[in-house]
This record gives sequence, C-alpha cells and structure tokens, in this order.
Amino acid sequence: MCKGLRSIFFVFLLTLTNISVRANHILGGNFELNNTGTNGSYELKLNLFFDKAVRSATAADNNIKVAIYQKSNNRLMKSIILTTFQLAGSPFVYSNENCAASQGLKITVISFSQDIFLDPTLYTDPNGYYVIWDRCCRNAADNINNSSGSGMLFYLEFPPLQTNAGADFINSSPKFSVPNGEYICAGQPFTFDNGASDIDGDQLRYSLVTPYSGFSSSSSPAPDPRPSSNFPTINWGSGFSATTAIPSNPAMSINPNTGSITVTSSQLGLYVYSVLVEELRGGVVIGQVRRDFQLKVINCNAPPAQPIVYDEKTPSPVQLTQIDVCDNGFAELATKDDLNYQYQWQKDNINIANADKYKLKVTEAGEYTVVISYKQGCSGSTTSEKTAVSIKPGEKFKINPDNIEFCETAAGVPLQIQKDDGSAFNAGDYLYLWTRDITDVLAIQNVFIQATKTGKYVARMTQISGVCQYELESTVKVNSLPDAFITNPLGKKIVCEGDTIPLKISDGSSYQYDWQIDDISVTLNTISRYSALKSGTYKVIVTDGNNCQKTSDTLKLTFNPLTPVTFDTIFPTCGSNSNRINLMPYVQPYDVAKGIFSGRGVSGTIYSPLLAGFGPSPIVYSYTNDYGCTTKKSRIAYVDLTPKVRLGNDIIIFKGDTTSIKSSITGGFKNDITLYWTPSTGLNSNTISRPLASPDATTQYILHATALSSGCTNEDTILITVKTKILTPSGFTPNGDGLNETWVLDGIEDYPNAEVQIFNRWGGEIFTTKNYANNPFNGKKDNSDLPMGTYYYVIKTGDEIPNLTGYITIVRSGQ
Repeated sequence: MCKGLRSIFFVFLLTLTNISVRANHILGGNFELNNTGTNGSYELKLNLFFDKAVRSATAADNNIKVAIYQKSNNRLMKSIILTTFQLAGSPFVYSNENCAASQGLKITVISFSQDIFLDPTLYTDPNGYYVIWDRCCRNAADNINNSSGSGMLFYLEFPPLQTNAGADFINSSPKFSVPNGEYICAGQPFTFDNGASDIDGDQLRYSLVTPYSGFSSSSSPAPDPRPSSNFPTINWGSGFSATTAIPSNPAMSINPNTGSITVTSSQLGLYVYSVLVEELRGGVVIGQVRRDFQLKVINCNAPPAQPIVYDEKTPSPVQLTQIDVCDNGFAELATKDDLNYQYQWQKDNINIANADKYKLKVTEAGEYTVVISYKQGCSGSTTSEKTAVSIKPGEKFKINPDNIEFCETAAGVPLQIQKDDGSAFNAGDYLYLWTRDITDVLAIQNVFIQATKTGKYVARMTQISGVCQYELESTVKVNSLPDAFITNPLGKKIVCEGDTIPLKISDGSSYQYDWQIDDISVTLNTISRYSALKSGTYKVIVTDGNNCQKTSDTLKLTFNPLTPVTFDTIFPTCGSNSNRINLMPYVQPYDVAKGIFSGRGVSGTIYSPLLAGFGPSPIVYSYTNDYGCTTKKSRIAYVDLTPKVRLGNDIIIFKGDTTSIKSSITGGFKNDITLYWTPSTGLNSNTISRPLASPDATTQYILHATALSSGCTNEDTILITVKTKILTPSGFTPNGDGLNETWVLDGIEDYPNAEVQIFNRWGGEIFTTKNYANNPFNGKKDNSDLPMGTYYYVIKTGDEIPNLTGYITIVRSGQ
C-alpha cells in the first residue's frame, strides 16, 4: 500500500473510531455525593441524560472513570469507577407523550454509582474538594459554536470532612430532582423546575452559568480526568450567554431560591444551558453542583383552558384546594374527562409515571396538579391549581385471602374483607363496591363475595360517616379443570376375550391419568392411552399440572369368554406313506358345526401327508362358541422324506486285506437317522456310516437307514469280492537236482483264465501259457535251457484285478 493510501485509511479508521465513542447521545446530567450515615461513607452518583432517539446506552458507556481533586492545589485524591446495572435507564415522563415522540424527544436517565470511603482525616482542606468527569462530544445544539466538537465536564464541589477543631463535618450534596420531560412552545410562557433538595437543610441558591467543555475533544473523546482551577467553557454562539442560553422575551430568568426557569421563546431550536446550585450553611457556601440540560423550542397550538381539580366522590366546578386522605386509604382526584385532552398528573411539580388519565388515585401527602394539553399535534399545556393532600389517621384492611389459586368449582372461594390485625370492625360503617379486572363491576354491597373467575378483585370501601376510602386487592387465579373425555376409536363395546379395545383420553401437557376399572385403579401414569383387556366399567381421573382433577364419563365394556381348546401333537409321518389321519381325536372339544380344520393337506377332518407334501404343514383348528368368539389352536404336521442312502461302486480286495466302505446318508426329520449293516461279518462296526470291512470271502453288505421320528426307511447294497493273492517268487533253480525246478506261482489256480508271459531282456517272448497250473515255466525254451539271468514277466489274471508284472531270475549251478 502506498504512503498516500495508508494515510487516507488511517484518517478513515480514526473517523470511525471517533464516531463510535463520541457522546453525542448524552444530553446532560449532574453529580450527587450522598452521605450514607457515617462520616466518610458516601455514595457517589452521576446521573446522565441519554437521548435514545440517537442511540441507547450500551456496555461501552459503562465503567465511568471519575476523579476527586483537592481544590486548593488540584492534587489527585482518588480515582473511582462508576457503574450501573440498569443501562436501559428510567425514561422521562412527558406531559404530552404524543407530541414528544413526534419531536424525537426520547430521553432516559441512567445513574452510575459507587459506594466509597473518604478518610475524614485526609479531607481537611478548608477550600474543599471537587469531583469531575470529562466527555466529548455534545449534540447539535443551536446556541453553541461547533457544538458537535465541544465536550462536557460534570462538576461537584464538597467541603472538608473535618473542621479545624477535628470535629466531623457531616454533609450531602444538593440533590436535583429528575427533570420532567418537557418542550417549550414558541410564544407561550414556560416555567421549568430545576430545583434541588438538601437532606442537611442547607440553604440552596441557584444561578445560570456557562457549561464547562473540559479538556475532551473529538480526537480525544474520553480522556482521563484532568484537574484545573479554571476549566474551559463552551463557546457561546452569537447573542447567547449563560443567562440568555434560550432566546426569550422577556429575558430568560431563574429563581435563585427555587431554581425555576422562566422563558417565553419565539425562536425554534435546541438549547443547552447549565444551572449551578450552591449550598450555604450559616451564610457560607460549602459546596456546589452543576447540571447541564437542554430544552427544545417547537411550534405549538394554543393550550386548553386551565383545568379544575375536584374530588371524584363529590364532583364540583370549584377547584379543590385541600383534601384529607386516611392513612392506608386513598382519595381520587379528577378533572374534566375530554377525549381530546392529554393528561399528566404531578406530585410536588414532578410528573408521575403512568398518571395520564383524567383522574388520579392519591395515597400520599403532597401537592398535586394536573397538566393538560391537546392529544392531536403539539399544543401548549395548562396546569391546574395545586390540591394539597394531607394524611389523617385511618385503619388498615385487607382481603383474605389476598392471593389465591384454586381449581375451578361451581361455588368458587370466598373473599372476605377484614382488618389487617384480625380485630373486629363494624362492617355496616362502610359501603362496598367489588370489581374484577376494573371493567367487571360486581356491585355487591357486602363485606364478602364468592370469587369464581380469574382476575384482580378490588373492593372499594367508602366510609358512610367519614372521609375514609380504602381500596383493597386480591389476586385470584382459577385454574380450569382438565379435559377428561374418553374416546373409543374402534367403537366396539362388546368383544371376545383376548381382543383389545384401545381407549384414549384427552391429551394435555403435564397431565397424569388414573385409569380405573370398576372404581379400582389399574394404572397411574402420564400416558393418555389404555388397552382394555377385560370386562368392566372404565373411567379416568385426569390430574393436570396445577393439580386440578376431573373424572371422565364412564364406559362399560364386555369381553365374552373363549372356549378352551386342546390340540394334541401330530407326529411326523413319511411322505411316501399313503395313510390318512383323522384329526377329530386330536382336539377337544369337537363339534361338527363349531369346529373347522384348515391347512395344507387337510380336507374336512382328514389330513393326507401325501397331499401336504414334504416339510412342515401348519394345521389350525378353529372353534366358534355361542358368543361368536373363536378359539384357535394349531399344530405342525411334518411330512418327512425317505432317507437317501448311497454306498458307491462294488469293491474287490485280496483275501486278508481291509477296506473302508464309504456312504452318503441324507434326509430325515431333524436328521435323526439310525443306521445298521447286514451282515455284520467282517465289519468293525455295523452301526456307523463308514465301517472297515475285511471279509474272508466275497460278501454283499446292506446299509439300512431309518428316520426315528417318521419311521421312513431306505437301504443300499455293496459287493465286496475277495480274491486270492498270487505269490510270485523272485527266482528258481532249474539245474536238474529235483528241487525248485519250476517257477511256482501259488494261488494261480484260482484264476483259470490267467495268461502268463515271460520276456528276455530284449523283449523277446520266451514263454506264454493260459494253463499255468498244468504248464509251469521250467527255464526252457523249445526244450533248451535258457541261460541264467533275469527275465521280465506279465501275469494277466483275466479278472478285475490289475496285471501282475515283475522280474524273475534263473539260477543254474556252475554258471
């Protein structure tokens, strides 16, 4: 970023910062220093007037830093942070709220405070001390040059806390009253109260002064407090000064004894001014407080005529100047009721919040006035003469109970007027008028009533021979009873045993339901549904979150009984069987008109396994009694398949050998198949699926498989042929000694079709025969001796056993 752009950005950022922290929403205010009972213990308070039309106060406006300085040398004595928990503040009460709103007048007062301790031994300077807070900037006032760049400094002086003799000097600063919300009507005389009070009874003296601007500025809007013996002041516009801050003819003036300002201004605008109140004790000024404020001059219509205030109980065209109110009682002041008027009642010149009707109920001593103006547009206002209200002894009554909550009943609850201490009084001494929620006039001339509805009950007691009037209140809340209506969604009231009738009661938040059958509780919970399962008279007691109860209507339900039915077990059967099963003996009771069998393979009362087919077949027996209620029982009839038995091909073994018989068995209900072999001769076990066989002779074996549950059977056979093993010597000695002269093949006699062949080493056939038993090999060929040596043989048995091959050796003596 180039240097020029950085400079522009910095100025822009600074401008935004200044806008965010400037105090042009603060219109004025003043300090208070209130002694809390012990010398040195104070509440320091700063009351600020915020213009909510500009913006409301935020957290950024909290934590105000103020400082106390010694006046003679400007030495810092203490820095203090003032805070508030009510940033919303208390709005000004305007005599004509409609006009004020149309002029953008929306001011609220916010008090920032802190309890502090000032050691009296340190605050002994006879010249006293001062408290300040500095803030910029002011809003756009018409009587200040560069008002939006001018700061404001709030200032209070207080005396030493000890005298020269070391005695405590107890004092609180003057306390300004909260200003009434007002505007000045151009050309109409206007008086505004800027008075204060002093709890110590010190004399107060008022004057108009030039407001301080302090050391704050638009570039430094919230500096730390800075002491001075001569604080900077604002720069008045041409023709304006402390005593001419608001243009007026005759000139603006302030009553030095009351602080009341009087002006008649014809110049529209917004004008800032400052009032200084000094407190004097024994004719000596001991302290002072400044208040900055501002008033707006607007164009107004002419005001209404001055109103007359009278006693509402005895209307009169003559101004009421004095009235007595009994202690704990009231009097009602009133003026003319006119829909065109805007009313604002005042007590001791201070606007009363929410007192904007043509009449006012008063309970405290003081001087009361009513200010009236026209509702439409902005008009001047007119104030009545003062009515002095004094308090005389009275009695204290109450309504018993004064606050009650109960569940709705036809009779309600009694509300009884009685003395607060419970002592007796003569009820005949008073007239009574009861109302509920103001507009509902019950007009019961009695000391008690029955309250049946929710509302604020007010009893007005008027003394027959006296001036006392009392108004008593009782807050009554009548909680309506919960809904309790049973619904039967199916609409059935008579069903069969085992069926369910769903019931429902009205839903409600936090409801509890006590379901009852024949007045006996069966369930208590927060569920609005219930499944009825038996005969009886049903009802529900519903209790809501207010503990109010209502009982539902009753509902009679009947559950007719079912006839008990038994259905015996049907054992599995073999699917190959053509048998038919009569189902009647299996069930109890049986009635040809009431009992029905159903299921696969069922026809009437007969069950056919062959028709049902393999596998489970549910059979249902339904019995309908005279009530029309049907009982159902079911059984599973299982049709089993004949087991499959496979033994494979026949086997040939040599005598003395052992073989394993392989088998495959499948099927059968639950696979509960038993096995046995016949014959068992030559088997290591006749009950296993794969026994070892070593028969001495050719044998045909049979494997029997039976499903135990169904009795289905099957079998397969296998032939094991036992052959004699031919023994083949490795050589012989045909040398004429009569021993071992031929090649002897033991066992070949069992193979009458056997063919024996012998070959020399070159593959030449030297011997062959198919009658070896009678023509054995003797080592000769063509009657000539064969040379000694090794020869190859092949024996073809002509049976299913493989050919025998090998080598023999001819051995001759001397060779």
